[in-house]
Amino acid sequence: VKQVNDISEINAPIYGISFFAGNNETAKRISEEINSSSEVSCFHNGPFVDVTAKDCSKGKAIRILKKKYDIDILGAMGDSYNDMTMLEEADRSYTFFTSPKLLKEKVDKVIDSVQEALKDFRSLK
Repeated sequence: VKQVNDISEINAPIYGISFFAGNNETAKRISEEINSSSEVSCFHNGPFVDVTAKDCSKGKAIRILKKKYDIDILGAMGDSYNDMTMLEEADRSYTFFTSPKLLKEKVDKVIDSVQEALKDFRSLK
């Protein structure tokens, strides 16, 4: 991750951009505006906005990995709004007690630690 002040400072392919929007509400509003009228996908990530290629998401990555490697049960953990598609696609999903309320409502289990998630996931097999 490199902070740049002008796009001309970047001399490599750009796969995604994140920028600080000031606060969670502003980031959400900007993400919704960009998604409604743009050729890119956008996710709000707390006070940040993450921009990727159109239809590129962590959820899509989960679908591709499951199919490519014939994975029966795939778990995922995330802590912010930009993880939502991934958590929805995973067979078992986790987030932390410190995560936003919306994520806690969508996952299978709210956890204290990565270790707790791994222990739970191993018990599924």
